[in-house]
Amino acid sequence: MQQKLAPGEKIMQGNLAESLKVSRTPVVKALHKLETEGLVDNIHQRGFYVHKLTLKELYELFILRESLEKIVVIDVAKNIESGQLKELESIFSSFRNTFEIDTGKYRIADQKFHNMLFDLCTNSLVTRINETFQVINRTLLSGLIRPPEETLDEHLKVIEGIRNHDVKMAQTAIEEHDRNTNNIIQKTINDVQRLGINPAEIYVGEVSFK
Repeated sequence: MQQKLAPGEKIMQGNLAESLKVSRTPVVKALHKLETEGLVDNIHQRGFYVHKLTLKELYELFILRESLEKIVVIDVAKNIESGQLKELESIFSSFRNTFEIDTGKYRIADQKFHNMLFDLCTNSLVTRINETFQVINRTLLSGLIRPPEETLDEHLKVIEGIRNHDVKMAQTAIEEHDRNTNNIIQKTINDVQRLGINPAEIYVGEVSFK
């Protein structure tokens, strides 16, 4: 996800069609599909806009993500092949024993890691749910909610469990990883509610996660 358009930004259909060298028809069709996936908003008489994620929506997505990723890592720990494991392990290899982690590069690695877990999953129903609701992609739109210094070891524990085909370890590690993030989001929701703000009416880019 390169995110060349910011949340809330209008999608210029003509420019997009021109850059892709296609007519507007397939562009509009694609935008409607993205609308059903929650990535694009179609505002009457105004056009298509990049979806702006609300705090409440992010929390609900992470609840769903936690449930799905638990199933995913169990499946991957049972079925991963050696070549796939090497690729998974390589994602965070450059961040090991590093004094200062580049957050931009780490964010890309984080995205690759979670997407790869779903790519490796052989449970077609779980994969279909993720693709239909874009669970992983939409949670990743929020950026890094917690710093690499907190999450790197959690990612490595998931990989260790998968490497050892230790289903319990992999499951526990991913649950801890997702729950720690959920707790931060829940705390932020509590904070804004104390200020009289509805978490369904405040966008992720307008809050700071601590």
